[in-house]
Amino acid sequence: GNWLASASQTVQTHASNYAASAASQINSVNQLTGGKSPPATFSSNPLARQENLNDGNPCEADEEEFGGLCYKKCSLLTKGESTVRLSAFSCGKSHSMMDFFKAKFGTMIPCKGYDVSGDTAGNGCPHKTGACLVDEEISLGKCYKTCAALTSGEYPHRTSAQTCCKSQSFAQCILPGSSKFDPNFNVGGGSGQEAQSRFPEESLTEVQK
Repeated sequence: GNWLASASQTVQTHASNYAASAASQINSVNQLTGGKSPPATFSSNPLARQENLNDGNPCEADEEEFGGLCYKKCSLLTKGESTVRLSAFSCGKSHSMMDFFKAKFGTMIPCKGYDVSGDTAGNGCPHKTGACLVDEEISLGKCYKTCAALTSGEYPHRTSAQTCCKSQSFAQCILPGSSKFDPNFNVGGGSGQEAQSRFPEESLTEVQK
């Protein structure tokens, strides 16, 4: 009886010491950070989207970075069920081997299923880290002024750097009168360097160090 009581007391003492040590470490971290996340910072560019430049995410708010590209967040694609991206085509609950084999797959077709960009980026193919301006769209990985703005809404769907179409359907776009070709469509939506088509800018999603 005395031995059991002594062992129980030893376990309680170790548990108490561990909890105190953990609390001390947490308090130390809180003292270093002020107990708060870094303050939100936003771009001064009037055409930039409202992206927190200080959140550690080089992609847009509804995207996550994986392998240098931006994908729509697994948490959104799976409604919170599988929040960890394991590949371009799969999401899981964790990086463990067991969860890897239980991963959820959308489809293995590129630029479909889980292999897509966020809503703001048009849910197309994953793109380079960064974002476009509010009056731009992503096509084949680059930012262009929207076809809707360039054609007053008549040909709102971009099919190439210099072509806009009335429909999202490729079959419809090859019909006479359905598409418009103009070299002047190959432009950005901003001024200066941003007046040219270009890859997404990471300076619009994260503070550059």
